[in-house]
Amino acid sequence: MPAVLTFLQATPDTANASTYTFSAQNLGTATADRHIIVGAVGRKSGGSTTISSITVAGITATIVKQQSSTTSNSNTGGLAIARVPTGATGDVIVTYAAAQVRSAIGLYHATGIVFTPYDSDSSNVDVPSVNLNIPASGFAIGIGGTAANTTASWTGLTENFDAVVEAALNYTG
Repeated sequence: MPAVLTFLQATPDTANASTYTFSAQNLGTATADRHIIVGAVGRKSGGSTTISSITVAGITATIVKQQSSTTSNSNTGGLAIARVPTGATGDVIVTYAAAQVRSAIGLYHATGIVFTPYDSDSSNVDVPSVNLNIPASGFAIGIGGTAANTTASWTGLTENFDAVVEAALNYTG
């Protein structure tokens, strides 16, 4: 069975918190092999931080990649995956190691996949670029955050969302 990836939605939260609950998120059609992939970004005032955990509908997601940048304050982005076979909606909870000044998520629904990512890469430069080895019938998901009030431009991947959460955090995927 080939892999099928569907973008679900992107949701921002402008609260100052270390734990963000994105309530009643659309999880797409429930299937025995449904995986929910969460792209999360956060902005912290001051030094770097990490994503401590992500849960989807009460199921702990595996964080497969995360990257922080302290170029201007701190932006942290990460991807996590959870097998969530039941339910049409569910809460997505993102917990950071330190309080953020805002956070956002992008959600994807995937079926026909192997749980373990094949490859990963990250970049912290002004014009980020990565190299990925993607197997036949596979896909790539990218997530990003920037301390700018501008939108991003993708090359090589389809852009599913791009929005300014509030001053000094744009999130894209």
